[in-house]
Amino acid sequence: MHITPEISACSVALLGQFNPAIFHPAWLHGKGIEEEASQINGEVLTHGQIAQFSIDTRSYFVQPERFQLETVTAPWVKILDITTKIFGEFLHHTPVSAVGINRIAHFKLPSLSSRTKLGRLLAPIEPWGDFGQRMESSDDSLVGGPSEFDHAANVHTGWSCMGNQCHN
Repeated sequence: MHITPEISACSVALLGQFNPAIFHPAWLHGKGIEEEASQINGEVLTHGQIAQFSIDTRSYFVQPERFQLETVTAPWVKILDITTKIFGEFLHHTPVSAVGINRIAHFKLPSLSSRTKLGRLLAPIEPWGDFGQRMESSDDSLVGGPSEFDHAANVHTGWSCMGNQCHN
């Protein structure tokens, strides 16, 4: 089954202790992290408790305990390269306690049965034993939730690391 996502994005999220006031398009441009500060989309919000802005197709969101960089265009690895440059070269002293890489996709499917088929491919019910079997129904509208979602399927996958332990 090959379907193209209706919405697609990727993000890198860090947990730790951050200073949102540092994060500004001019700072990123001055450090050579972002090419042009003139590619800013929308409003720039930067102060002690939050920084939020978009440059080109990348969105920055920083709070004292969280840094997130998201993009809606491939190559996805570019946001990892940017994050590595920020914290590896310029803010290497910043305490980071967890790292997550998230892939976000929203698929519009032609029918409830195709939604169920994709759901079973991504999350098989067999490992759930009897509980999983109780989720089955011959009526596709009763499998996986109500049908008012117009056969949409949201998929969010990622790897997260805390300390020396990683999981997806």
